[in-house]
Amino acid sequence: MKKKFIKLTDKKIIVCIMVLILGIQLALSLFWADQKQYLAPDELFSYVSANNPDYIGKVPKDVWLNEGWYTEYASAQDDHTFEYGIPYYNQDKDVHPPLYYIALHTVCSVFQGSFSKWYALIINMVFLLLTLWLLYRMTNKYLCEWKVAAAIVAAYGFSCGFFTTAVYLRMYAMLTFFTVAYVYVHLKIQAEDFCLKKKNIVLLFFATLIGYMTHYYFVIFAIVSAGIFCVWMLFSKKWKALLKYVATLFLAALVGICIWPFSLKHVFLGYRGRGSLDAIINGSFYGVKMKLMLDQVFGAVFGGRWWIAIVCLLLVLALIIFYRKN
Repeated sequence: MKKKFIKLTDKKIIVCIMVLILGIQLALSLFWADQKQYLAPDELFSYVSANNPDYIGKVPKDVWLNEGWYTEYASAQDDHTFEYGIPYYNQDKDVHPPLYYIALHTVCSVFQGSFSKWYALIINMVFLLLTLWLLYRMTNKYLCEWKVAAAIVAAYGFSCGFFTTAVYLRMYAMLTFFTVAYVYVHLKIQAEDFCLKKKNIVLLFFATLIGYMTHYYFVIFAIVSAGIFCVWMLFSKKWKALLKYVATLFLAALVGICIWPFSLKHVFLGYRGRGSLDAIINGSFYGVKMKLMLDQVFGAVFGGRWWIAIVCLLLVLALIIFYRKN
């Protein structure tokens, strides 16, 4: 009797490979998350600000906290579940937008009266998996073929920076997703000859608005990216599209400020906002922050080892040469 072999189509092969890559990345993320035994003050603050109706500006540092403390101060109590005014007004007294804390409060409210590192880790895992999926879709659709796109997802998903983001109980996994989503929308608009039809306008509006509600650093990235995109449209003589684009961003900013007016206080009057503005005015912001960013990326992606960075660079150059020849 002849054996029957199932011939996989290219699409099924791609799906199998991507499921395998994402599955391994998720398993490793869960492994490192399980090893986490210490919460940094900022991580503990995430829970306190999300759930405690009495704002606590500073949390205990480098001291042993018993289970009762976590239950009382860092969990969603039975009479304060799904009470979104708590994270909203607590963040008014802090220096970050409220979206991440609202998400964390939602998860904690489901498991009311208890505390676990996994409540924040759930949010991280969901958004990082979405990031990997969107990163593949974006690169494969607009930048390169599926093999290169899969390699990009693997390179990022197996990096130290990815796993650090996965286990750090703050808003940065969420920020990563909305930053990639913002880039995706811009590549989509450009690929469609800068056509801002209704769907693209809606996607651009929500990517900008939700990114703004996640972290103020998103705003810096969005402004720089928008400036480059505007220049691109000017040179391409897409006047009508440019007006729609600027109007959409302006509307997103206006709605964001209406939802979260405390951002003006944070940016212009808060200690962190004033420090950043002073650095920008003095001209020290870009050089210092650029060096800091490159150092962190180098350490997170290449483990601080130059030879790994050089090997990766050579491999990228070899791939570019190979694809140009073929």
